[in-house]
Amino acid sequence: MGGIELLFSLVMAAVVGPFVALLLGAAQAVAVAVPPVWLGRTLAGRYGGPALLWALGVLGAGAAVLAGGMAALGSDFLTVWAWSAGLALLPLVAAELWADGDFTQGRAWRELAAIVTVPASVMAVGTASAHALGPFDAPRPSPRLGAHGYVGTWSGGGGWLRLEVGGRAVVTRVPYQQDMEERTCTGEGTWSFREARADDSEGVDLSLPCSPQWLHSWEVAGTADRPELFLLIGDPDYADVRVLRKHEGVSR
Repeated sequence: MGGIELLFSLVMAAVVGPFVALLLGAAQAVAVAVPPVWLGRTLAGRYGGPALLWALGVLGAGAAVLAGGMAALGSDFLTVWAWSAGLALLPLVAAELWADGDFTQGRAWRELAAIVTVPASVMAVGTASAHALGPFDAPRPSPRLGAHGYVGTWSGGGGWLRLEVGGRAVVTRVPYQQDMEERTCTGEGTWSFREARADDSEGVDLSLPCSPQWLHSWEVAGTADRPELFLLIGDPDYADVRVLRKHEGVSR
């Protein structure tokens, strides 16, 4: 990205960002604050007890339903529940406290929207920043496979890589980078095990027949049971990731 494009992006983010945050905050207020407050006050009127506690119970139950659905897709239940309930907590409390006043006058409804939108906007900006900085899950250490752990067949994205004992590598449409461009290679080359360093994970260095003058470094990720090799393609700040996964039981 050139200097002009970067400057334009920063200016647009500064001008449009606050309006987008307010819009997201208002949407969040309507979606997660007002319904639990309304239902909580309804339940409190029928069964008694503080309306705020009923509203918090409704919020927790709704967050649990969302977390259960996400957990079925592989996410951590407790993490999703804590984030979804936590992001809605401040707008909900603000709405409930304001609802203790006159909840029927039009002026009260307008001020309710304002008092909910402001904290919700803060939550929305925080969430967007967290997404931009990285995933919610804590980073996991890369697996340590040792040299023998890389022997076998790896594939992904239409490419195949077979690493053999003795350092022979057979590649089929395996991606690599040359002159900041992505290319693919088919043929035979060599590989060597690269031990982990202080600022880098372990992995393998490939010498490909299509580019013998360069070593192409693949780093390991995933888990010891399901390891992956990944390679960054392009500008390091905006790189694409190419991933190869090891076939279970295939080694030689």
